[in-house]
Amino acid sequence: MQYRIKSCLSALITAGWILFTACENHVIDPLSGKYPEPEAHQLNAILSQDVEKGATTRSFSLEIGDNNSYLAIEFVGPRLNYFLAPGNYTIANRTEAKAGNYVAGDANGGTYWVTSGAKLKLIDGTIFVELTGETYTIRGTVMLEDRSMIRIAYTGLIAFEADPPSFTYSIETTKPYAWTADGTTYTPVPGSQLNKISVLSEGQSIAYFEVVTEENPASLSGTYPVKAVNSLERAVIQGQYLNLAWFGVPFDMIVESGSYYLNGETHMFIREGNIRIADSDGTLAISGSDLSIQDIATQGTFGNLPDKGSIAITDATPGGGSGTVFSNLFAASSVDLSLFGLTGYTVTLKIATSDLTVHVEQGAMGATYTYAGSGQYLSFDFSRDAASLPEGVYQVVPNESAKVGDCISGYPSLFGSGFMGTFAGKVTDGVVSEEVVTGGTVEVTGSGIHFNLTTEGGTISGSYTGTIVLQ
Repeated sequence: MQYRIKSCLSALITAGWILFTACENHVIDPLSGKYPEPEAHQLNAILSQDVEKGATTRSFSLEIGDNNSYLAIEFVGPRLNYFLAPGNYTIANRTEAKAGNYVAGDANGGTYWVTSGAKLKLIDGTIFVELTGETYTIRGTVMLEDRSMIRIAYTGLIAFEADPPSFTYSIETTKPYAWTADGTTYTPVPGSQLNKISVLSEGQSIAYFEVVTEENPASLSGTYPVKAVNSLERAVIQGQYLNLAWFGVPFDMIVESGSYYLNGETHMFIREGNIRIADSDGTLAISGSDLSIQDIATQGTFGNLPDKGSIAITDATPGGGSGTVFSNLFAASSVDLSLFGLTGYTVTLKIATSDLTVHVEQGAMGATYTYAGSGQYLSFDFSRDAASLPEGVYQVVPNESAKVGDCISGYPSLFGSGFMGTFAGKVTDGVVSEEVVTGGTVEVTGSGIHFNLTTEGGTISGSYTGTIVLQ
């Protein structure tokens, strides 16, 4: 976790003690040359609490203390965590705050120390959150805007109401299913169908299954063994994490395939077991217990974790913001901006719906794209610090303010007609119209991307499922 220094000092905080080296001389006791001992405050009660879900994060606002002196603090956590997660929380402005921060005081709230009618912003310090059973400990030594320091501590219960489960899924089918032993030669299985099921909760990916069935199954209900599939049978393709560096390649080359679920942000690749699917007119329940999960630390021996895994997904409904399925990734590239005297990289993805034919031609000035038929396409530009596109949620922001980790909104091309940044296209009988994407989010996962976008004319929600390899 990154520690952010907001004042002209460096800080080391461990177990509630703090050592400062400062350039603010008036803070130091002139007689001793030391900082004064922080004033200790034992906070005994939760006066108020509130939880609010945003597009990618969840805020936890607490007032801890008593009516005379209390800490008003706004923690930031992952959107899917309904409770305040333990960890070391550092300060950040509201516009920059992400999971693992607490929000600096501002006109909309944030973090303050309130005592005897005075309301002082916190300006520095780490706040430690610990959780044992159902008991929280919240402690830390922090600096206030008047340059005084306080040491706060709270131990007690804080109850958070769990979200009701809400699952949605999207499904993409390929006929016939083709299996491979070496990753290069694919053998089709006549009469089969591959069903790629992406499951989401609150719009974020939580699981991905590759399910082999007969072609056009009337229902997906059944019990599916997890295995390497090379024949016509109902089965779930086992998950696999592979790094070719394990076998002597002189750099990391990672390949992820097959079925997995997420434990936090960690992909749990399912190697063995049974997955049960109940299909009730398109509403799915997907469950499994005693699942063997790959232990990536064993590298090329492909061992499994000692503890078994399990999943329980209920009442997953189709669609759920997944929107349009874009099945054709027709460009995935990166540009080193140092070629133009700038820093960083721009990573570009271009995807299209299956009913649109895309022709790509490489010329002296780069690739050109022409379209035939009728359908949709999207072009995404991401601001990056390397020629890579890590998993995560990318906010669509204007080009002028885009930072590393953002998706760049659309703007007129600097080289003639058309657009740069992120824009959407619609093709009707070969006739193309385009509009810029002005806002929204793009989630990159190990199985593809999901997005909810705002354009000049409306909204676009959709997904692409597949491996993304930058060229």
